[in-house]
Amino acid sequence: MKEIYKDKATELEEEVRCMINSGDMEMLTILEMIDDIQRLGLGHRFENDIKRKLDRISEQSSFEAEKSLHATALCFRLLRQHGYEVSQGTYVMKIKSV
Repeated sequence: MKEIYKDKATELEEEVRCMINSGDMEMLTILEMIDDIQRLGLGHRFENDIKRKLDRISEQSSFEAEKSLHATALCFRLLRQHGYEVSQGTYVMKIKSV
């Protein structure tokens, strides 16, 4: 029985890993998933995948926050938590333009 649970956990972990690395999902959905993973205490299992995704997000010149304060704040917080140099002025300007 223990092996069944172990196999299922590995399968689900791979599924989440694929979802994080997917280019098909909206950025807000991915950011919320990263936030949920960290809040569940599972961030260490997906550390490299999260780093890769946040690298891509931080390199985007046009931040597509979907005109949402929630998306902008979540992106800003996650990038800051992971040590990215993010100017708050850039995010404030984007929020005001919404």
